[in-house]
Amino acid sequence: MLRPPPQLTVSEWAERHRMLGSRASAEPGPWRTNRTPYLRDVMDALSAVHPAMRVVFMKGAQVGASHGLGYILRRAKGVPHGITSCLMLHAVMRWNAPVNGQRQAQVARIFGAEAAGPAIEAFVRGLGLPTRLSEQGITAADFPCLAARWTGDAPIATNARPIRDAADLVEILQLAM
Repeated sequence: MLRPPPQLTVSEWAERHRMLGSRASAEPGPWRTNRTPYLRDVMDALSAVHPAMRVVFMKGAQVGASHGLGYILRRAKGVPHGITSCLMLHAVMRWNAPVNGQRQAQVARIFGAEAAGPAIEAFVRGLGLPTRLSEQGITAADFPCLAARWTGDAPIATNARPIRDAADLVEILQLAM
């Protein structure tokens, strides 16, 4: 007996069929929408069964080295995602300052500071969260192996200041030491 396929929302389909590869994800394997709950409504609005006629979605395009190094730290060292952001954002901002210093100045002003990177670090530290790789047991000896894990793809490839090679990543990691 022939039956039409079940009408699934995009998030339901993803839960059943989408697989994430190890090159593009810190958590390879089956897609789990509960890991990105903010995407559920967007995904479902794109479903054939949804009444929306138009969907507008906007997100950051330059999540860059902070997120990319975070994925590497998660996979190689088991550092939780939220903590990787605490460790890497201030360092990446310092490294990116030569190319987006004017944009960073707006962030610094919000914090009443001279520079955004140190202001972010102080803010995170004030929350009682770690801001240095050494606080997670990561040493400078780990940097070459961590940097070598980058395959040349996003999100590191979308960084505001172009990352040329593993040596650039080592520089950023040093700023987070």
